[in-house]
Amino acid sequence: MPQMHNPDPDIYLPNNGRAGCGARPVDVDHLYRDPDVPLPVRLIATRLSPSHNPRDTHWRIAWSVGTNPVGIPVERQIHLMPTFAPGPYGSNHLTNWGALTKITERYTKAVTLTTLSLAERRRLEAIAGATPVRKPDGAWNSQDWLVTVIETSVQQGLVTRQDFRAAIDEISGI
Repeated sequence: MPQMHNPDPDIYLPNNGRAGCGARPVDVDHLYRDPDVPLPVRLIATRLSPSHNPRDTHWRIAWSVGTNPVGIPVERQIHLMPTFAPGPYGSNHLTNWGALTKITERYTKAVTLTTLSLAERRRLEAIAGATPVRKPDGAWNSQDWLVTVIETSVQQGLVTRQDFRAAIDEISGI
């Protein structure tokens, strides 16, 4: 499993920002297993603010793992989630809960980043799990974290540099 080498405690949150944040979000991976087949992995942008400032857009990586009984797609997601509960890092920071399986949430744009086997998707999840989360500073956000995850995936041969650049270029202005 990839490991960051002693991230600076003045810059990064310990334990991916999880301490004091309550229970892990709902995860339905026990109902929708990640299948052992190659799947397209998408980079997804969701505009959350009417400001249309591209830096306010939330990014995630996801791949489809099924459909629930009422026809709603279910996906495995990798992203940072905002935490607003009081805790040791203040009441507004980002948290990495690891990969979660959830119903597909609304989004503004999705582009295919690459296609990965189950083993490769597990490696991507491990990379994300080992990528530290910065303390709030008013500039760094989930986009920066996700770019680091994908850059590490490029270095480890999971994603080509060309596919990485193409996906980021297509999502960046959303």
